[in-house]
Amino acid sequence: MSACNTHKVIVVGAGITGLTAAYELSKQGYKVLLISKYFPTDPEYSYEYASAWAGAHFRPIPSYSEQDVFEMKLNRTTVKYFKKFAQEFPESSVKFVKGIDYLEEPSIGYVTGTNVGYNASNLENFKTLSSSIIPFNNVNFGCEYDSWVANAPHLLKFLFNRLTVFYNVKFIKLDVLSIKQVFEATSCFGNFSDILGVVNATGRGLQYHGGYDPETFFIRSQTLVVSKPNCPQPTTIPYYNKTVTVQHKDGSWIYVIERPIDGGFLIGSTKQINDFCPFEREAETQELIASAKPYFRELLNAQGEFNIQKVNVSIRAVRKGGLKLSKVLIKEQGNKFLIDAYGAGAMAYELSFGVAEKIVQMVNDKYEYISAKL
Repeated sequence: MSACNTHKVIVVGAGITGLTAAYELSKQGYKVLLISKYFPTDPEYSYEYASAWAGAHFRPIPSYSEQDVFEMKLNRTTVKYFKKFAQEFPESSVKFVKGIDYLEEPSIGYVTGTNVGYNASNLENFKTLSSSIIPFNNVNFGCEYDSWVANAPHLLKFLFNRLTVFYNVKFIKLDVLSIKQVFEATSCFGNFSDILGVVNATGRGLQYHGGYDPETFFIRSQTLVVSKPNCPQPTTIPYYNKTVTVQHKDGSWIYVIERPIDGGFLIGSTKQINDFCPFEREAETQELIASAKPYFRELLNAQGEFNIQKVNVSIRAVRKGGLKLSKVLIKEQGNKFLIDAYGAGAMAYELSFGVAEKIVQMVNDKYEYISAKL
């Protein structure tokens, strides 16, 4: 691609999907304008800016449907990008660690070793753990693999700063009413009146004529940010080099994730469908604490409690059927393209650079319709 910084694209949405899309497009030479209601540089994060509250780590799951396999390929692409990213930009907070899963009653997709989304063929250093080294009596299956973690707010700011300083990406803070508005207001955006098209990376799936994708719904989650124990403390804190997830027989889970660059540890999480309460619920905090204590004792202080620094609440948009990634040409806009890239929900970080790579391919092939299954 030899765009030579003359071909222009507008990205709507500054979550992890929008930022990585802008990043990869900029690397290819496109001139990018990013429009969003929220940015990583906001003095305080709204609960609506879900990317800022994310756990930001990689945990594979078995793949069953065509959509599962599609998203699995995207997250494996993201792993490859993050490997290079961690080596080139350690200051981004991306760090590779050991991922460990413990399941009380694993489904067959976990245990066979043949499921396309969960086996040694596409997970580096994947191995099942013998029962003799699983530290919990209620756990019937364990495995480990190479994983990555990131400090979500730190990574968002890193991408924003690099886009600003290195790639000269322009940013406009605007609560967009429709995607059509973006197309028709380009004359107000300085020298972006002659765009190739728009990338729609709004989490809720803002529609061309306004409103949101009716297939999206919301998940509220609550997590704890904790610091390492006070003295006396264990000689080592294992969670600096690993992320651990425990799934119970009822399908609920508890996990601990390091947030690199002095971000402490994230313990999560609760989950409520279409619950819009933006504030901490003390009962949920106590539920998280009680659930985490039996598994993450190394993080307890001398009084047998976690050093809780903050309680995070986020409300993220999720799309029924998973990520939407598609391209159409808008006839009334002179056949300029519209690329929809939204609905990843909790998978947004894991799919991010994989989605960004596909977006670049779609933009490069700007005159061809491309469907969601690539």
